[in-house]
Formats: sequence, C-alpha cells, structure tokens
Amino acid sequence: MDGKNVYQMRLEMGKKLAKETPVEIDLVLPVPDSGVAEEELISTKYTSKQIAANMGADSMGFLSIEGLKESLGNDKEYSLVSFDGKYFAGGNADSPGCGDC
Repeated sequence: MDGKNVYQMRLEMGKKLAKETPVEIDLVLPVPDSGVAEEELISTKYTSKQIAANMGADSMGFLSIEGLKESLGNDKEYSLVSFDGKYFAGGNADSPGCGDC
C-alpha cells in the first residue's frame, strides 16, 4: 500500500495494540474492511465489554486512532473516515451535499 509492506504495517499495528492494551492475546484481527462505514462498526453500538461477552472472550481492545496513525507512519496522511467519520475535504456523512459519502 503506497509502497509499504502491508504485512509489516499490520505487525506494527499489533505491536502498538500490545502496548496500549497489555493483556495476554490469543487473537488479533485487522478490521474493519475499508468498505465499511463508521456507523456500521460494532463498536459504535456496543462497549468493548459487551462485544467480548457476545464473543465469549475474556476481554477485548481496539487500537487507538493515534496508535493506528503511528503504526502507518507519518510520511502520508491516510483517510481514517471509517474510524473517525472525518473526510479529507472536511465535513462528514451528515454534511450538506454529501449524498452517498
């Protein structure tokens, strides 16, 4: 992606998550798919504890947006609209004229 090794970027995200959420980890999943809108993310409707209970997990954590940015590197500004609802052009999906943003 943009000349970067995606596998290496995912490893960096996993390392950052381990620092932010220091627990024994059995599974790390890279989600969401880039085609998922912010309002479709499960974490907008449920807490981490509720999601963990639903999955039968002891605990669950998410990489912070800052942690994600640091993992990707600061040499390029990536769209994080699936995570924060902010578009490069400003505004959000509720902005006038956005249509099917």
